[in-house]
Amino acid sequence: MVARFYRAFEDRHRGSRELILERLQAYMPFLGPFLKLENGPVAIDLGCGRGEWLEMVIGAGFTARGVDLDEGMLEGCRTRGLPADLGDAVGALKARAAESASVISAFHLVEHIPFPALQDLVNEALRVLKPGGLLILETPNAENLFVGSNGFYMDPTHERPIPHLLLSFLTEFSGFERSKLLRLQEEARLHDPATPVDLITALGSSSPDYAIVAQKKADDSVMSLFDEPFAQTFGITPGELAARYDQSIEARFQAVGTQMAELTSTSEKFLETIAQITAELGDTKYKNGYLEYHNGLLTSRNEALEQQNFALVEEHLTVSDENKKLIAEHADLEAVIQDLRSVVQNLQDGTHHLQAQLDGIAQDRHSMAANLNAVVQSTSWRITHPLRKLSSLVSRSKPVSRKASKKRTLALKAINFVSARPFLKPYARTGIKFLPASLRAKLWALSVHAVAPVATGQATPANSSSLSLREAEIYMELKQAFERKESK
Repeated sequence: MVARFYRAFEDRHRGSRELILERLQAYMPFLGPFLKLENGPVAIDLGCGRGEWLEMVIGAGFTARGVDLDEGMLEGCRTRGLPADLGDAVGALKARAAESASVISAFHLVEHIPFPALQDLVNEALRVLKPGGLLILETPNAENLFVGSNGFYMDPTHERPIPHLLLSFLTEFSGFERSKLLRLQEEARLHDPATPVDLITALGSSSPDYAIVAQKKADDSVMSLFDEPFAQTFGITPGELAARYDQSIEARFQAVGTQMAELTSTSEKFLETIAQITAELGDTKYKNGYLEYHNGLLTSRNEALEQQNFALVEEHLTVSDENKKLIAEHADLEAVIQDLRSVVQNLQDGTHHLQAQLDGIAQDRHSMAANLNAVVQSTSWRITHPLRKLSSLVSRSKPVSRKASKKRTLALKAINFVSARPFLKPYARTGIKFLPASLRAKLWALSVHAVAPVATGQATPANSSSLSLREAEIYMELKQAFERKESK
């Protein structure tokens, strides 16, 4: 092997010096009794390597010596001033006197040598140890599956794994009084029962190393000093981790069972909720159908109301048209009334002119009424009818003033307009009442000429339609005189 290779390999994969010193503290309970039995007990370290064990036991009060075949490894001892020799382990033991050492150790050595050499090493160690002396053999623990299947073969100088039962049997077969198995270097956290253990931890986290501590027979007084460390339990077995893994699985199954029970309960509650929701949904669907039915009714009513609204709109439009017509008629009526007012005003203007004439006629009214009554009742009135007719024709032929003609024409138009609209007659009669009697007589005479006479129960001249205006006035005055006379 290339020089210094193994030293570099150990530095990387065995661990730092500080880590190894910490791990070696597990053996201190076995070293303490020697310090009580003797001063500077002798310790021999076979395959001493970098000298961590030598450093620790020397520091504890032992006289120690190391031996190793690898020159590169010995440089670590020499650098620190530790006593170590280059040589073969079995040869070094054979060179020593019997019962000359209290402790013989071999850390990670036995897996590097053939089994016959291992047998020689154990036999020579038994010879060299004092009564009660200890043989410490540390090696990789093949019961750790990761170590036994992979980690062990990282070192090219390893021969083969040695099961702890084989090594323990070898020491007892060779003559050691008792042996103790120490499982070593497991993670400290695994000693806490609360630490969860999964499958990977169960397979590869049991103690990666182990040691067989064999003690040579001695007096009971000496052997009893070591009873306490020999009674202790060291490390963690794969079986313990597997049992804890099984417990964790069982706990998980129980937790899963609990969760399943909770899920079942939850599922039942969920199903009950679903059933309740389904029932509520059915009720909601029923209510929805009911609402849809009423919505249909409301829609129908709304359509009917819309149709009624359309009808009302049309009726409103019709009423608006009629209202427009009424407004137009009202406007026409206003125009007519305005015309009537103009006529009335014109008639009133003429009243002053006519009133002067009527005042003179009124003075003779009573005498003329009597005379006319006598005349009308006389035979001569009837005989002279043709002459009166001729006189009427003559009077009609007299020219009329242009102003009087316009007033007469306007009055006739007003009379014809009112006659064509019966609903205006009450308003016309009311308005005429406020006119002077003479003016009312003239309007009546004009109405006789403008409108055909109607049958009434009152006496009128047979040919009243042919009377002149003056004749009509005289007739009216006579009629009123007769009425006053009859009323007395």
